Amino acid sequence: ELEIDVARNSHAYLEGHAINGQPVLPLALAAEWLSRAARSFRPGLPQAALHDIKVLKGIRLGGFENGGDRFIVQATPLMAEHGVQMQMLIRDAKGHTNYSARVELLPEPNQSDQPLAALALEPWPGQPLYQDLLFHRGSFELIEQLAGISDQGIAATLRGVAHAGWNGESWQLDVAALDAGLQMAVLFGRRMLGGPNLPTGIDQIRTFGPTPCDGLLNATVYRRALGLSSFTTDIVFTDDCGKRVAELLGVHNHALAQA
Repeated sequence: ELEIDVARNSHAYLEGHAINGQPVLPLALAAEWLSRAARSFRPGLPQAALHDIKVLKGIRLGGFENGGDRFIVQATPLMAEHGVQMQMLIRDAKGHTNYSARVELLPEPNQSDQPLAALALEPWPGQPLYQDLLFHRGSFELIEQLAGISDQGIAATLRGVAHAGWNGESWQLDVAALDAGLQMAVLFGRRMLGGPNLPTGIDQIRTFGPTPCDGLLNATVYRRALGLSSFTTDIVFTDDCGKRVAELLGVHNHALAQA
């Protein structure tokens, strides 16, 4: 296991990921912690995929301005025919389990030659994203331009960690781009469910490169399943040459209760 401390002096960008004035831990950053911890436990296996990522108890960073918050990442080795697999947890200082995932470390890079399916999209109606539709502010205003939306999905151009200026960390995942993709899923959910919603889990995160890209990224959210109060999407990220750089498969969003 290892410990992670979070406070303004180390994670100032999280100020922009706050609900009712209090920063909350982004799902994409929790995935980064799990990926980074797994690679530190098995440094000879640089490639990773994360499976069955679940938000068990969301984290509000109550000590962000005063003393910080401490978390523990725990790993338990699992039997694996190829590479290394670990069941991993993130716990808070009180012992609550907040996130869980199974991390797979492989010696060879992930491959994907699957063509990107085109979506028939309507123009975005022009509503400002970062006022009423999304709670993200400042450093988390990461959607550069929405290309369009329909009942089948949504597409946009995004900022990654380099373009957003999230420097100073050895990123394993492009947390900024992944969070922006999840923001797009929330926007799609507003259309399909008629109100606010949040991601509660991801079946799989796969990356197709050693480091985050420098420039803007493109992302497409594909509808997979739709229920009365939940939906599932796949999100694919590509660079400016159309090369696939990451994908979130099986992103599960649930509607929030409205007062």
